[in-house]
Amino acid sequence: MPYSPCSFHLLAAAALLATPVAFAGVPDGSGPVHELAPAFLPTEAAAPSLPPPLSRDVPEAFRAGQNLHVLGQVAASRIAAADAEALVCPTCPEGKRQRTGFVRTLDQPINQLGTIETPLLQNRSMWTFAVRSPGAQAVRLRFEELDLRGAAMIVWSEGVDGPIVRGAYRGQGPDDDGELWTASVPGETIHVEIVGREAPTFTLREIVHFDRDASNPVEHNDGDGGINGNGVFSCHNDAMCYTDPDDDVARRATGQMNFVSGGNSYVCTGTLLNDSDGDTSAPYFLTANHCLSTETEANSLEVVWLWQKSACNGTLPDYNTLPRSTGADILATTSVDDGNDMTFMRLDGLLPGGLAFAGWTTAHPSTGRSFHHPSGSWKRGTTFDAVGICLYCICLDSSDFDYYKMTDGLVEGGSSGGGIFNSAGQLFGQLYGRCGDAISPDDMSCSNIDDFAAMYGEFEETYPEIDFWLSTLGGTIWVNAAQPNLPPQNGSSVLPFDLISEGYAAAFDGAQIKVIGGSYPGAITMTKVLTITAPNGVAVIGQ
Repeated sequence: MPYSPCSFHLLAAAALLATPVAFAGVPDGSGPVHELAPAFLPTEAAAPSLPPPLSRDVPEAFRAGQNLHVLGQVAASRIAAADAEALVCPTCPEGKRQRTGFVRTLDQPINQLGTIETPLLQNRSMWTFAVRSPGAQAVRLRFEELDLRGAAMIVWSEGVDGPIVRGAYRGQGPDDDGELWTASVPGETIHVEIVGREAPTFTLREIVHFDRDASNPVEHNDGDGGINGNGVFSCHNDAMCYTDPDDDVARRATGQMNFVSGGNSYVCTGTLLNDSDGDTSAPYFLTANHCLSTETEANSLEVVWLWQKSACNGTLPDYNTLPRSTGADILATTSVDDGNDMTFMRLDGLLPGGLAFAGWTTAHPSTGRSFHHPSGSWKRGTTFDAVGICLYCICLDSSDFDYYKMTDGLVEGGSSGGGIFNSAGQLFGQLYGRCGDAISPDDMSCSNIDDFAAMYGEFEETYPEIDFWLSTLGGTIWVNAAQPNLPPQNGSSVLPFDLISEGYAAAFDGAQIKVIGGSYPGAITMTKVLTITAPNGVAVIGQ
């Protein structure tokens, strides 16, 4: 019978920091269970809010016809074409992805010559420009050939209660390759402000024009949000109304994903996972392969955190002021044909406070719950009972996927990639899709939930692909000149790098480099946020 695994996408994000707990057992007699407890990221870890932009109070900072670049109106045919493109999902027969916007390529690329320079005190200058895409709900930019040359860059737009500011961005982008996707700002005009002593260089060829408001999908009582576009069901459950102590872990580990794929912007769900490194924690993030699977897509990733109510049936925060992470590096990915439809990434930059890292298990609980962002909307919850067989679906490999009936609430477009959790806040799978009966294979509503099942890729199958990062490496990179290794060196305590430069290249913002005592010739310039220690002696660098 037909199935539609892409008919919904889920958004999950989790970050937790605590002493991990591991134990062994046997799930269904198939082998040892690998488990790790969740952990919270302290609230005080949150980065301080950015000050108001200087350029907002400089009347001549943005001038029409000079550095205020206004694009043409978007034709209705362009939006129709984007909707048609979004229906094409090679890994999702009969399915579709939840689209929020599309890429606009500029007729004339913008570079530093398209800015206005304003002199500041202390031999500094401010370079400014703006881009307006008429009719946009929100806008974000893709920089290429970027070199900020010691300057700091922010992007901003006018919000309801003042400026919405993203950044600050520095250097040559998160991967030092000159590419940078900014976070999105609301409205049709995005302002760019760069402050430093040396003129930056960059090229801007592409922007994302959000023609749909990712923070405010249309509510409806029947039909399918995935089919009808930007909608959510009345029978979705408020995620904050789940009261088990570890539900808060799973909620805080779940985030809304916005990313670019094939010229359009989409939403999905993903989850922060805890690792066994007791000293620090890496921002590891799990989602579905059919959401994103390439480094180009991962570079465009924007994760919006804590898009949830203040309490059960409480108030919603201002979506535009929520913390965000941008950019990621793919560490492992498998398609539905080669595994269980998963993508495992490490997010770029520092995480905001108040999140959590979900624990995980390779066991197969008979019940579960998920937290997700249907149609990109605020966080909802769903409970499940294991089915054991695939019922109405075209059956995928039962050793890779588990099937669950939705017992309270449902999942739809925007939910894909989100985690399913046990009562201890441990993830045991990520959402691939749903499948229905032959009569209404892709028309789920609140009245026919019993005709559908949800398909989750098993973490039991994901774990062997990612256990090196979760169990061996974590957030600590080892360097030991006295223990030179033939390749591959991977920065673990067993196979450490023998050069500081190698350890630095492998490190990420928030990581720790442990340097075994010794002499390390060669100076190095460091611009990442790192902790460097010499755990058993003195390390001399640069002599």
